[in-house]
Amino acid sequence: MIARTWYEVSVTIPLEANYELYTGEQENKYFLRIFSWQVPIWNFKSPKYEATYVETIENPIHFFKWQLPITVVEAIHSEKSSYHVERTKKEAIKIGMEQARKELNLELGPEATIISEKVLHERTENGKVKLNLYITVEEDIAEPKPIR
Repeated sequence: MIARTWYEVSVTIPLEANYELYTGEQENKYFLRIFSWQVPIWNFKSPKYEATYVETIENPIHFFKWQLPITVVEAIHSEKSSYHVERTKKEAIKIGMEQARKELNLELGPEATIISEKVLHERTENGKVKLNLYITVEEDIAEPKPIR
């Protein structure tokens, strides 16, 4: 049974935002850790990135069923770049409506279709735009039940 339902959604979007993106450049370094000492075994040079994110993967070494106090450590250095974005109030409202639409689609599933959107209330405070939206959706509200 397809029905028209209404949802009230609240969204907050900052007028200024900082975010980081990975460029895809990365270098791997390998170390041998014995107890608390770490000795480089491959790729001795440091990456020449301005900003990096380091992820470490530890692989303990086993002798039959015993774990030795020796570990091979792989350090993945990924380059990242930081961005600062300043939005106008109009851009923030547009982004907020898109975000509300995406969140509602994730919650309701692909069968639901959004018919209309209306801004009930908008206000700006502390560098953020707060929206209350009224969204009309057509969705399947039937629940399958076993026949007895």
